[in-house]
Amino acid sequence: MLEDQKLMRLVNTQRDAMTSMMREFESRTHGCDRVAVDAERARITYFQGGLVHWDACAELIGIFMTDIERWRWWWVLPGTETAKKQRIDVAFATGKDGGVHTLTARNPSVSTENEARLLARLCASLAAAHGVHAESGHDRVTYYALFQESAG
Repeated sequence: MLEDQKLMRLVNTQRDAMTSMMREFESRTHGCDRVAVDAERARITYFQGGLVHWDACAELIGIFMTDIERWRWWWVLPGTETAKKQRIDVAFATGKDGGVHTLTARNPSVSTENEARLLARLCASLAAAHGVHAESGHDRVTYYALFQESAG
């Protein structure tokens, strides 16, 4: 992934926006002691002391498969061919318009969790998200872009 020069140029142009987004996210979720992911409802809820602290609209960015060092985009997962338009779609459109291979390849090579995190943050930043949530599971990390309110 890091050898994709067009991607790295895009990362450099988005670096301040990514940093600002993650600062906002960390400030918003500071002190939260539990997170609930409801993929069916496209919501991620942060709790503090048993009370809802932030209920965010969540859009799947992709899944980093740690065992095979591959990234799977939201748009290649089963069932997404009929999915409604999402804000995160701007990441694919940006990649297509700019010839950024990593943003348009079906399953690009991503070597580390740090690379996966960078890729997820870039996509979320392009979509004007308010943060990124990472959900670790067996041999995978699933990344979601978080938005203050639902689309539409």
